[in-house]
Amino acid sequence: MWHKVLRLTVLLPLVLILFCTPKHATQPDHALLQSLSPRDRVTFLRTHRLLSKLASRAQLDHSLTRALARKSTLSHFTLRKKSLGYIVKKRLKIKDRDETTWKIASLLSLGSYVAPALTQEMNGDSLSLSPWLNFRLDGHSSYLTASPQPTLKDLPLHEFWKGLLLAYLLDFDDLWYPNLAVSPSHTMIFFDNDRSLQFEPSHLPFASTAFDWEHFATPLSRKSCRKLELFIKTLESNFEGVHTYCNLKHLDFYPHIQQRLEKIKAFPLQEGEIFQNFLFYLYPHFKAELPKLEEITQQSRGSALFIAKRHLHLSGLSKEKQQEVTHWLERQPILDH
Repeated sequence: MWHKVLRLTVLLPLVLILFCTPKHATQPDHALLQSLSPRDRVTFLRTHRLLSKLASRAQLDHSLTRALARKSTLSHFTLRKKSLGYIVKKRLKIKDRDETTWKIASLLSLGSYVAPALTQEMNGDSLSLSPWLNFRLDGHSSYLTASPQPTLKDLPLHEFWKGLLLAYLLDFDDLWYPNLAVSPSHTMIFFDNDRSLQFEPSHLPFASTAFDWEHFATPLSRKSCRKLELFIKTLESNFEGVHTYCNLKHLDFYPHIQQRLEKIKAFPLQEGEIFQNFLFYLYPHFKAELPKLEEITQQSRGSALFIAKRHLHLSGLSKEKQQEVTHWLERQPILDH
């Protein structure tokens, strides 16, 4: 009996590759397939098949070809094709980061928390292609729409923690409203992940407008705490696959992910804990410094941090207040975790 199950586990992905992938489509990453668990392998191949169909559709889209020709000199752009079900974008400096992020998340059994992406060569450009996903977050939306739409009230507290722990682990660095959503399965999902997995020293290595949500200061119940303990154990057990894949693909960021996992494991998780304390555990100086930034910007913690991190020019603050934010940021230590 067991040898039949084992044979099916080995053969099913090959069957999917041979008979379910569109002709001329990009083939799945075999190094990744070797590192995925059987269950995650099937899920990955199903999503990869969808992406391959969208890629084939994009190759035949003459309006897209013309648009790419017009934008060929640009290093950074996004094209949204809602009617055809896909989005393509070009990021010259980091060409395949969206795809790599999705793959690493899949190795952690968290592929559904990250918008899937496939890197495609079109019109002489390296592009990231993603499906048009049909949900958004409480009125904050760039290209995400849905009916009915999930809201923050649909997001369990332990899923808020899981999502942001993943974001910290993989160094998601663009965590503001248009890139965050609650999925129909009531988990967090992250979009536009081309700034992830960089692990560059920074004054603010981990900041998100999600820190404004009420989940940030809501105490964990005993049940939620147990779910998170199991989640962290699952992360740890899946790390062997991440290590194997990073070695096979010569990816140099594995030590950074491992370091951040150790930080997560060392946090004294317990009933009644709040995510704010995890942030202060990572960056103790925030406890005194964050209120100062909130006072300068007149924004709550998450929005204030993101203004200082990336959106100062979009903040609407006066020049004097912008200078205060800059001086506040310069006083913060440069961190690599």
